[in-house]
Amino acid sequence: MKKIVFSFCILSLGAIANASCFLPDTVPETMYTWQLDDDFYGISPVDLDTMLKKFQVYKPNYYLNPLHSDMGNLALASLPDNYFKRIYDDKTFFFKHYLPFIHYPNKQTYFNTKKPFTELKYTTGGQKRVLEQSLKILHTQNINEKLNAGIEYKLFGSEGQYANQKSSVKALALFTSYTSDKYSLHANFDINNILINENGGIINDEDLGNMETLDIPVNLGTINSAVSSVKNKTFMLSHGILLGGGKSDTSRIVDSTAVEIDKPKGLGLRGKLSHVMFFQKDAKKYIDKSPTSGFYRDIYSDSTNTIDSLYARTLSNTLRFDFQSDPDRKIAFGGGVAATIEIDKYSNLLAGDTIYHDDEYSNKSLSGYIFNDLGEKFNWRVKARNYYSGYKAGDFLLDGSINKSFSAKKGLSTLVLAGKFESRRPAYWLNSYHSNNFVWENDFDNVIETNISARYFHQERFLDVSFNYVLIDDYTYFDTLAHPAQINGLASILSLYVSKEFHLGKFHFLNKVLFQQTDHQREIPLPAISVNNSTYFEHNLYFKLTGGHLLVQLGFDVYYNTPYNAMAYMPASGQFYIQDEKELGNYPYFDVFLNFKLKRTRFFFIFDHVNSGFTGNNYFSVLHYPLNQRTFKFGLSWTFYD
Repeated sequence: MKKIVFSFCILSLGAIANASCFLPDTVPETMYTWQLDDDFYGISPVDLDTMLKKFQVYKPNYYLNPLHSDMGNLALASLPDNYFKRIYDDKTFFFKHYLPFIHYPNKQTYFNTKKPFTELKYTTGGQKRVLEQSLKILHTQNINEKLNAGIEYKLFGSEGQYANQKSSVKALALFTSYTSDKYSLHANFDINNILINENGGIINDEDLGNMETLDIPVNLGTINSAVSSVKNKTFMLSHGILLGGGKSDTSRIVDSTAVEIDKPKGLGLRGKLSHVMFFQKDAKKYIDKSPTSGFYRDIYSDSTNTIDSLYARTLSNTLRFDFQSDPDRKIAFGGGVAATIEIDKYSNLLAGDTIYHDDEYSNKSLSGYIFNDLGEKFNWRVKARNYYSGYKAGDFLLDGSINKSFSAKKGLSTLVLAGKFESRRPAYWLNSYHSNNFVWENDFDNVIETNISARYFHQERFLDVSFNYVLIDDYTYFDTLAHPAQINGLASILSLYVSKEFHLGKFHFLNKVLFQQTDHQREIPLPAISVNNSTYFEHNLYFKLTGGHLLVQLGFDVYYNTPYNAMAYMPASGQFYIQDEKELGNYPYFDVFLNFKLKRTRFFFIFDHVNSGFTGNNYFSVLHYPLNQRTFKFGLSWTFYD
């Protein structure tokens, strides 16, 4: 460790000495980046991440959402504290708690760049026996003016500070896009492998602070005796041809002059005929070589060796037609309709059996939407979807929003009002599940949600405020025995989220506060208050002799939530469940960091959980899974654009 730190110090000093080669970084003007929506059709521009702010947040789950409950080790399952950030999607049932670490089509970024672009990112920390590391390699380039291709590989791994807690996540994405005036295509292929050694948490929380972490007894204590693995493969193809005048939405993003060329007359109506294909295959396995350790209450088939296997596969094809008027007119309108056939197959090796039990469903749905843009500062959208056959027959979604922007002396502010009504059948695995330790057959009622929300944000003033309220009928959850259950009646959840950044000279204060309340705190445990603060001093060092710049940030992060009965975790099923054993929280978690930026190269040095051992030993956010103790970590990100 000392040799590595010394090497990085020499590297940093060498970079400063050669600062004449570095100028303040900017995102290349000849690069365009965007993502597709959840239907793999709508296109939204996204910013390329080259900022130094938050660079020290090396865990992707905390980078996306700093208010989190996790199990300490890098790349283990985690759950957002914010109820409205949680995912209840059948397709991601096996790996939803690992989504920030893997590749998935609806989070794929597409590029159009005149020069090849490469990003390398590496982080590491801890002694060899508890080493944590992550690696990201991204390369993309245009084959010609319209066709782009790229590859991204991510690796997260840790030996774990506690016994039998080794984690490994490997994720590979191949992606391409074609953007012409009349035709556009997006495709990506993802491979994700998750491998986790399960220890079931520590046996006695009082051992924390009294002995070495690796010596603390755990529930599944034999090395490699309990292992979970999830393998996921996805392929997505979305392509469409424009009918009528104008240019495709993707072409408009990568060509600022596109709206002025081939401008249609009259209303300028144009249509787009599209096809979207999505394929996904998942496999989950759980192996426990010591089923009779006492951790599990029930053993249904094999007391000598647990080998649980579950598989899921989905193939969907969507044919859609969308239309809109000239988007540059003062009043623009449009809409679309889509028909989808989704074939889902579920396979489960039944307890005590040697053959797989298969269920296959053909889910068919119709959907549509309309929108109206009344000038640049006001618009509304309404979307509806109905499933009329298959496992999801009767599922219904109605979703709408109104957006209003306001001019101010310091930029635009925006108010978004939204509402959603949804009826959905609980995930297949909540109704049917067979394993060595858990067996259930349920016929749960549809979950019905009515959600209203309001969001106000002002980018120039670094202010973001969100209000959410949901009324849920027949909410599903995992009870204290880690079995699925359903609330017979209504439950309500209310949340208020405030994010505000203050500047005082060269000092920066980034504050995020979440307030939550529910009338079913036992079945839907939520912290009343969750807080994240990042305070740092920022200074741009200028080297007059060479004309170089070095941006430096020195500060700390703190995470805190009020006490509540936080979730427990079940290794065999990979799901979080409620517990009545004890309250967790009321513990401040501090990190101290130092960030550097030299043009396209960023560095961070961080003491993670620097207050470990000084402010008590109640650092749990999941029952019996302590957070990691104080560790020194560092990392770098290096981008090439040539």
